[in-house]
Amino acid sequence: MGCGHEDLASDQCPRSNGDYHPVALADSGLQGVTLALMNDGSAWCWGDNSYGSCPTGVNGLLRTPTPTNISCATQVSVYDNGGSMLLGSGKIAIWSAGANGQHGDPGGGIHDSSIPELLAGVPPMKRIVSAASSEFALTKNGEVWWWGVFDKVSNAQLTPGPVAGLPPVLELDASASACAIDTVGRLWCWGQNESGQLGDGTTTSRLEPKLVEGLTNVVAVRTVGFTCAVTASGDVWCWGRDETGQLGRGGSPVPSGAPVPFITTPQRVLGLPPIRSITAGFSAACGVDFDGAVYCWGDTFTYEPVAASFTLPHAVPWLDHVQQVVLGSAHLCALRTDHTIWCSGTPFEHGLGTDGVWGMGKVIIPGAP
Repeated sequence: MGCGHEDLASDQCPRSNGDYHPVALADSGLQGVTLALMNDGSAWCWGDNSYGSCPTGVNGLLRTPTPTNISCATQVSVYDNGGSMLLGSGKIAIWSAGANGQHGDPGGGIHDSSIPELLAGVPPMKRIVSAASSEFALTKNGEVWWWGVFDKVSNAQLTPGPVAGLPPVLELDASASACAIDTVGRLWCWGQNESGQLGDGTTTSRLEPKLVEGLTNVVAVRTVGFTCAVTASGDVWCWGRDETGQLGRGGSPVPSGAPVPFITTPQRVLGLPPIRSITAGFSAACGVDFDGAVYCWGDTFTYEPVAASFTLPHAVPWLDHVQQVVLGSAHLCALRTDHTIWCSGTPFEHGLGTDGVWGMGKVIIPGAP
């Protein structure tokens, strides 16, 4: 087990067919790094890379898109202190400080954070998620594997292995808690639960996956201190912490310094059209509808130059024809169907990729639209 250096270019690399454009975005969450995966398997990164979220060889502020050491990737995932990439063969490569076992090293050794290293001893995977001090992956037959330190639930697994107690899974997400969608659309969650983000009616953290009652036909999920899920009908349900209106239930935001309210069971978000995908940051959430419009709720400091909180969804007027949207600690970035990337928010953590300009701007990646 563990990681080792190997020529990643020998893997099954995506073909760009002559053009060059982004195909997906990933965001580190609290640290404020955004990464764009390109159609040839390379990637560019911008934001506050002080802790090595992106493997650029530069741990510091990246004001504009910077090339990374990623190649031949079909999917990428980043978190505060590292990330992972999936190759066409189903192999995984990891970069991070590695002190919490993200590299799958039984000795828990520290690894070079700027060079992706192939993970040995795991089956071919089809999905990866870099979480808080841990890594999760989904095998091609629907088994969830994990390794690292599962934050604040007193559990460490330095050697990759399967999560017990889950049926076959289609999709998953993780931070300090984890949620998985099984093949019949049921949702299972486990991990940290101090704000009720597991959706089981309690605030008891647990290591064993448990079914979230009352939800069926789930197709997408995001969990990051609160959890939001999308059903096949396009409804969005959220639960967990709600101090800035990130559950989308209406009412008034909580004054600064007041106790953080939370709800421990799923609540339907009000006032949305049918939604096809969801993203969540620390204090806000956004959904993309079937026409490519974006609706957000929670702390607008994430994506608008006027600090306010919307406890009900509202349309983001400068975004249309959106393929994917991600939220950082104080910014929003969207990939449009024309392959351009647009970001908005505050530049203090340089997550915009527009050289510190406040507000909405187009991210310029050399050679891309």
